Amino acid sequence: MKKVKKVADPFQDLYRQSACQANQLAADIYTAADTQASSEMRQQLSAGDYSKIVSASIDPKDYTNADTFSRDYLCAELMSKFPHWEIGVNRSAVALQKFLEVEENLTQLRFTENPIVSSPSKKARMRAIEMTARKKIERILGDFSWDEASFSFAFGPGASTSMSRRRGDASFKYGAERPHMSYNAEILANALSRAHPSWQFSAAVVAGSKLVTVPKNAKTDRTICIEPDLNMYFQKGIGKCIRRRLNRWGLLLPTAQQINADYARVGSANGRLATVDLSSASDSIHMELVRLLLPGDWVNAIEQARSPFTVLPSGQIHTLRKVSSMGNGFTFELETLIFYALCSSVIEHLSEKDTDHQCTVFGDDIIIASELVPPLQEVLSYFGFTMNSKKTHFESAFRESCGKHFFHGTDVTPFYVRDRIDSVHRKYWAANTVRRYSRMNWGLDYRYRSAYESIVDSIPKFFRKFQIPEGYGDGGLVADWDEVRPTRALDGHDAWLYEDLIPKFREKRIGGQGVLLKELHLLEYPEDPAVTHTVAQKRDKLLNCVKSEIISAFFSSSVAGSDDFMSGVFEVSPSVLPRPQGYKKHIGTAHQWPSYGPWLSPYGT
Repeated sequence: MKKVKKVADPFQDLYRQSACQANQLAADIYTAADTQASSEMRQQLSAGDYSKIVSASIDPKDYTNADTFSRDYLCAELMSKFPHWEIGVNRSAVALQKFLEVEENLTQLRFTENPIVSSPSKKARMRAIEMTARKKIERILGDFSWDEASFSFAFGPGASTSMSRRRGDASFKYGAERPHMSYNAEILANALSRAHPSWQFSAAVVAGSKLVTVPKNAKTDRTICIEPDLNMYFQKGIGKCIRRRLNRWGLLLPTAQQINADYARVGSANGRLATVDLSSASDSIHMELVRLLLPGDWVNAIEQARSPFTVLPSGQIHTLRKVSSMGNGFTFELETLIFYALCSSVIEHLSEKDTDHQCTVFGDDIIIASELVPPLQEVLSYFGFTMNSKKTHFESAFRESCGKHFFHGTDVTPFYVRDRIDSVHRKYWAANTVRRYSRMNWGLDYRYRSAYESIVDSIPKFFRKFQIPEGYGDGGLVADWDEVRPTRALDGHDAWLYEDLIPKFREKRIGGQGVLLKELHLLEYPEDPAVTHTVAQKRDKLLNCVKSEIISAFFSSSVAGSDDFMSGVFEVSPSVLPRPQGYKKHIGTAHQWPSYGPWLSPYGT
């Protein structure tokens, strides 16, 4: 019998981990920057002194030139969020210690007897700002209604105290026989079961949320609190109610981040607007502050839905002084509301006639007149908050907001290495990111060409052929039209063909009560306006049936959990969940193929 010769599969290299290129990329960027600061960081990298690199910072007041600043700033920020260097620190313990320190500070906080208030006039001023902020919040929120909130109840896609992230889909949570809740949410759970008799569950009472840590950088992890299932369900409704009201005041709109970025650019150019950032902002909102500033009906709703305790990694149950942490369904909206009320109250009481009265808030990302930063810091300190001096800018030409960074009106936003660069896809990302960062008005900054080519050379030759236009992700190497000379699409449209690598998924089929309840919830309360037409079609199909008969049939032993039944009810089966399983080659079409231009010297030489 003739022996069949095995042909090597070139795609097998796609799943192999290679040596991490993160250090090499950092070394190449430090070399390309060619400044005194970058030279020192290159030496620290060679010596393995990673702690100094992670802690590196520069003072924008020391710079007058945007180009020099941008190079040093990139070097200082590049590896600041890289969590895979070992510097002899127990990152989880550091994060937990900080969490407990913030809690201890809240324990000692007394708004009516704050030690920073040293004079009657200052106390009167703080009281005036407090009352103004309370009235503003009352005007923004109006009355609270559980009927309104119920339209926005929803499960998030992440983990809960009873479900891992892998089982984070709402189908599993709707189908849970023993979903978790804290004791204070019991009245809401009882009302929920009466309002939706088809949703059969017997909730288990737990202490509250569960504190975990996730990677942040080489110095510390980040703490988040995973909420009980039903608490999160109710919290989402409250959060969306607050968001809708903030939308009416121009806050948290879909374009909010771009608005903040535009103000940051203007502030860096003329100096009139400052960008303010707070340390541990969401963890510093005292429950007493919520009671002080929010109307009573909103306070009651928040107290019924929040977790009053959290379980520490050691198993110890800790009483929370903060109203909530990140992981709670209304934390982001609540902090935006409180910070906006305090900032606008500072403007009302402490600004001069020629002060810029512009103020916008996105979470703890604040933009306010530069001359109001010192009094704002005093007010925030009174209410238990701490300004992040590293990320608050009002005395230099630098501003930073919502992920965009500017110096004298010039975009100097750096990029960050947040994970290892040890696979083909990670190298695609690294090469494309360097190329994007290098873009000038026309052409690419030649100083970063060596860093780019070093990454590309480390990619197996077979995978370098996957070249794509800008704007189509990182499934290949971004390249100009002249480099690729792509084939024109043959379908009669003015488009070009490209090949890239995209994730492939296996289908995990699920059935049962949770699938039906999830679909019925989405039909009744669609979350995405873009799917309104599809939702209407599904709703019309369901209305042709008798809803009670569908539910009773579904729960009968003959069809319970039947995928065929579900497919008959829904045009698109809701019983399929995608699970990532490697990558596959994909042929796409691009109607535009932008060009960055050639590698050029920024000095024209």
